[in-house]
Amino acid sequence: MSNLLFYYWDNENVWDEWTAPTNVMNRVKSLDVDSNGKRMHPIYGLQGNEGTTRIYNGMTDVCGDYVSGDKNQFTYESSYGVMVQDNIEHQTNPACIGQINNVSTAADMRRRVYDSIIAGAKGIGFFRDGGQSGDVTARAWWASFPTLRWEIDQMLPIIRQQHWTTWKAEPNSPAIMLTTRDYNNEGYIILVNESNSAVNSLAITLTGLSYTPTSVNNFFKNSVVTTVANSKFTVSIPAYGTAVYRLVRSGTPTQYTLSTTILPAAKGTVSPANGTYTAGTNVSLTATPVSGYVFSSWTGGATGTTNPVTITMNANKAVTANFAAAPTQYTLSTTILPAGKGTVSPANGTYTAGTNVSLTATPVSGYKFTSWSGGATGTANPVTITMNSNKAVTANFTQITYTLTTTANPAGKGTIAPANGTYTTGTQVTLTATPASGYVFSSWSGGATGSANPVTITMDANKTVTANFTAIPVDINPVNSWKFTEGSGT
Repeated sequence: MSNLLFYYWDNENVWDEWTAPTNVMNRVKSLDVDSNGKRMHPIYGLQGNEGTTRIYNGMTDVCGDYVSGDKNQFTYESSYGVMVQDNIEHQTNPACIGQINNVSTAADMRRRVYDSIIAGAKGIGFFRDGGQSGDVTARAWWASFPTLRWEIDQMLPIIRQQHWTTWKAEPNSPAIMLTTRDYNNEGYIILVNESNSAVNSLAITLTGLSYTPTSVNNFFKNSVVTTVANSKFTVSIPAYGTAVYRLVRSGTPTQYTLSTTILPAAKGTVSPANGTYTAGTNVSLTATPVSGYVFSSWTGGATGTTNPVTITMNANKAVTANFAAAPTQYTLSTTILPAGKGTVSPANGTYTAGTNVSLTATPVSGYKFTSWSGGATGTANPVTITMNSNKAVTANFTQITYTLTTTANPAGKGTIAPANGTYTTGTQVTLTATPASGYVFSSWSGGATGSANPVTITMDANKTVTANFTAIPVDINPVNSWKFTEGSGT
């Protein structure tokens, strides 16, 4: 119900039927209430018979009937006319609604829209041509409709005013249908040529206007069209042509109107949303998206993607703030295993779906990166992952170790302690060589050098150490074993 504007009852041609609409509307009034018992949405009732709309006063909040689209606005026309709400009793500025049906050409659409505005419509509806299967975009008037919509946007501050004034503007041609408005202490005229022939030298006489205009300006361009003499001015209007004139008051600074539109509707806001500004004023516009949407660009009276954007009010401006659904976002988180033994860059973050993220693992001293697990796999470092879901990645590190291997040379002629083993990087290992019987240690070679025994080595790589032993020499004829004796010499 949050998007509901109003309830709509169409009585069509059964204008003398009161029981059904009375029961329905009273039932709606009793049900459509808030927690405090106050009504939440208005009821709009269409009465099909011209002139009897006022009888709905008290039953509905807004009412209307069918009227024709020609200068005689009081002729009932059930199929092709414009439906405009009557001035309900006691209203100062009725919220009129215009309904346009069965439009054939762009000129006809323009005429009908201006007919509705002139008749007091504050809003306009269109029933698509061709019934339920009609393709509105295929109609002859569709291509020109954006221009017509732009004019309506520019006219909104004027359209919102009461559709009657204390002064009059009277054309000298029956083909011209017009209305007057007061806005910002100046008079405005909105008119349409209802005929398929141009009206040249159209004279419009002003009666009761409280000032003498210095010029008659084109409202959309703010350019001078003509001047007023003896409360009268002359213009020319093409076939089915339209015009909006501003009757410029002497000494009045030029004012321009700002209006904004949100696309898609309700998917964001613009601040300020609208306003009237003295010519040359710089206005800063800020677009704020609703949750799930992002601002994408400005179009119309502002362009580009800068937000906020500043525009200069040198004309009436209609600005559209375009929003788009926010792209899907995924989160990245990383874990170090063992904790504290390395880092991953980036460590975490939020990324738009499809973003490629390069992860780099860096070990602390004494450790090495070994593999990825979780949202990334393998041993490549850096590794690139695609953010197509929320991902938790673990970087696995291992402490660096080296192996020690020892050899006795000749084999079996001695031992080394420790004989071998695995050590973390930087460990200092003391090696002791012990020769077998009959041998002596002579030197180290390979991962250790020199003849010191024991010897200390640092494990900064895999090391193979050889302990060299030498056999002790044996004296097979030792001098001290000889014996000499004195004899007689026989």
